Amino acid sequence: MEIQEDSFDQEELSDGTIYFLNTQKLSKSSKLVQHGDRRTYTIWETLENTARDKSNRLYIIIDEAHRGTQGAEAGKATSIMQRFIKGFETKVHHMRPMPLIVGMSATAERFNRLVDSCDRSTLLPVLVKPEDVRSSGLLKERIKVVYTEDVGKYDTVAVLQAAVEEYVSKCEHWLNYTRVYHYENVCPIFVVQVEAGSGKKISGTDLDEMLATINEGLPVKLQENEVVHTFGSKGDIVINGMTVHHVEQEHIQDDKNIRVVLFKESLSTGWDCPRAETMMSYRTAEDPTYIAQLLGRMIRTPRGSRIDSDETLNEVQLFLPYFNKENVRKIVDALKSAEGDEIPAYIDEEAMGHRTRPLTVHTRGQQTNPRPPQQGSLWPQNPPAPPAPSTEPGTGENTPSSEERLEDDTHRPTDTAHPNPPSPAPSSSSGQENTPSGSSAPQRPADSTKNDDRGNPPDTHPETGTAPAASAPELNREEILEFINAQAFLTYKVHDTRVNNYLKSLHDLASLLTIQAVDREANNKVKHHIFEMIHTYADGLRTSGRYDELKNQVLQMKLSVLMYDPFGEEIKQADHMELFQSSRVVERQSEAASVKLGRSNYATAYAYHYQNELSDEDGKIDCILFVAEQACMDALYAYAKQEYHRMLDANRRKLALQDERCRKQYQSIVAQGDKVSKHSLRLPDIADPNSYPSSENGNVYYKHLYADEYTGTWKAKLNSWEEGVLAEEQKRDDFVCWVRNPSRRSWALCIHYVLKNVDKPMFPDFLVIRRDSDPEIKYVVDILEPHGSQYVDGLYKAKGMAEYAEDEARFGRIQMIREVKDLSTGRNRYLRLDFTKSEVREAIRDATTQDEFDHIFKTMGIYDD
Repeated sequence: MEIQEDSFDQEELSDGTIYFLNTQKLSKSSKLVQHGDRRTYTIWETLENTARDKSNRLYIIIDEAHRGTQGAEAGKATSIMQRFIKGFETKVHHMRPMPLIVGMSATAERFNRLVDSCDRSTLLPVLVKPEDVRSSGLLKERIKVVYTEDVGKYDTVAVLQAAVEEYVSKCEHWLNYTRVYHYENVCPIFVVQVEAGSGKKISGTDLDEMLATINEGLPVKLQENEVVHTFGSKGDIVINGMTVHHVEQEHIQDDKNIRVVLFKESLSTGWDCPRAETMMSYRTAEDPTYIAQLLGRMIRTPRGSRIDSDETLNEVQLFLPYFNKENVRKIVDALKSAEGDEIPAYIDEEAMGHRTRPLTVHTRGQQTNPRPPQQGSLWPQNPPAPPAPSTEPGTGENTPSSEERLEDDTHRPTDTAHPNPPSPAPSSSSGQENTPSGSSAPQRPADSTKNDDRGNPPDTHPETGTAPAASAPELNREEILEFINAQAFLTYKVHDTRVNNYLKSLHDLASLLTIQAVDREANNKVKHHIFEMIHTYADGLRTSGRYDELKNQVLQMKLSVLMYDPFGEEIKQADHMELFQSSRVVERQSEAASVKLGRSNYATAYAYHYQNELSDEDGKIDCILFVAEQACMDALYAYAKQEYHRMLDANRRKLALQDERCRKQYQSIVAQGDKVSKHSLRLPDIADPNSYPSSENGNVYYKHLYADEYTGTWKAKLNSWEEGVLAEEQKRDDFVCWVRNPSRRSWALCIHYVLKNVDKPMFPDFLVIRRDSDPEIKYVVDILEPHGSQYVDGLYKAKGMAEYAEDEARFGRIQMIREVKDLSTGRNRYLRLDFTKSEVREAIRDATTQDEFDHIFKTMGIYDD
């Protein structure tokens, strides 16, 4: 409960209650620290009384614990925060130090120094790595800072328009995600930091122009109460004819009507708003610290977990019209300079002229599962229609200019067997189809079999207005993604350390299987097996005649009694033991036994299970004796490890097909169980640009699984070796498409291998999708890893791939590939070692040196061309 300044008045804090108290309510002017007609106890008196009478169950948690611990105040007990740590005494109040304090801070050094200076304090530090925070999903994975390379090249209106476009896109992505998974809509917020004012002028920023620009970029104009401000001058203001109300910053997160927040500096400290998805700052380059503070408070994830299906929802973007690349670096440095601690998010920089779009399987004109309708929402089903290209005499209505054509021979795509991309389809006045959203779709020729296999353009690009060639009509990206995810292919995660023991992981996994009805008896199977282990051990004690003796030891509470004379001298001959029996002793020890068995009330459940042959007391004592015997616990842990992996292997694919909530729980359980944990491969619908960065000097690829929504293409730069392997693959008659497997992304395919007794992850370069000979199966997936002989880890990675091929037999090919020169022809060829062949796996398992590995490649490698 929140401690309210006007109504809170208690002698002591209540048991079993969590209280929230803002330190601002402890200032000298606050009613909480003053007596009055309606207040008997000040908050300081309440805390003193509670610490006096309930010291064994009072826990004080201080967030941002570094505040009030620096400068001249560091050695004095005068700051509000320090009063809790050191206690204080004045003429009016006094309060003892709080018995147990949990201080939380990203910069804990000052707090630690303060605690160390206290004579009676013991510091027990708990360090949380930024990597652990990222993996938790509580914070956004990435902060993207968008700046202008040349500050004079883009005016603030252009940058604001780009920010609004990004905001609208985020709203659509969140709405689609929450509707598909039946969650409450997030309702993202667009935050705009404006300049300070002077004199009677509210802000140095033209607020009228700013709000008008925002409204122009939105599909639905903003209404009153959807735009608010937090300016120091409280009260309503009028901007561009709209009344904009003042809102206290702590109320913003919970008010779902709010869409746009205007502020100056007030949001940089003491504010937390997970709904803030896009930011625009009119701050100048001299203010990097304010922006760094702002970003640090706006990267919490709205749903408290990472989004697997849409990578763009795991990042937040900031637009800076007055910052260039050099000044953006100042922000990055400010974010990382807090006493050596790094903010737990990756920070990317992106110039305005080189902004990239996320790649997706939902390319336009090819959606088999269109976005759900969004009637009644603020945002329409699709983004605003892209501008139509200009028409000139002698050209078709949708024909791009020569400068805009992607089919120029100098930009020939490398991922197709055809020599040139197709020309855009000619315009026609009839035969037009409608997309699911009701917007016009580009027309296709009547006889598409005469066209290139990439088909005709589904839409024009929103920025260039071009109508480039799209993927082949038969390349149904959504169907391919659905096929891959339905397979739940094996993938790994390699952790620095194992977090949990197998007993807890087994209980958690069995509970999940039971709740999700994947295996309704999983919980009972585990529970009854452990019950049987305990019962067998206890029966053995009864048979041997040791049970009663051990039971008495459990029931006996031993108290030492020492005798002293009146002068404090010990009378040694009077030293003896007195014995007491107490049922409470059994209760306490059975509770402790339950904890060791991995679940609360486990001893009680065991006693109930055997109630027909055991008393309640004997049932609990069975459990107490079992956990006290190390050999029994060793046997229990061995069973837990074996059964955990058996359940995991038996149900991994079934769990991968459950809803997102279940998959997240499953992934969390698996991650805790092993240092190297098995997971199910699940590719996202939308990949953020950092997974697939676009290269201005790259080639245009038409058959990559993830592509630009409008063009169906990905422009990227591969090395010559990778291009050669890819070109060879596309000559196959059954080739469909390919996926670049991004290194170290959370959703990428990972294979485990061991190098010098250290567990390592590897991320093969390509997944290739081919048509299966069985039309009902449709597709087959290959893993291809071009890997040079010069790398010393080649043999170890080959061993990992061989073991992976043994465990995961559903891939078509799993190959390591080398570029070699064919002495007979003088040209380079690609030699492939296929680990799906049993003789190759056997040879790799027996190899111990690089020479042996090279020999295996030469003798067992094959050519595909």
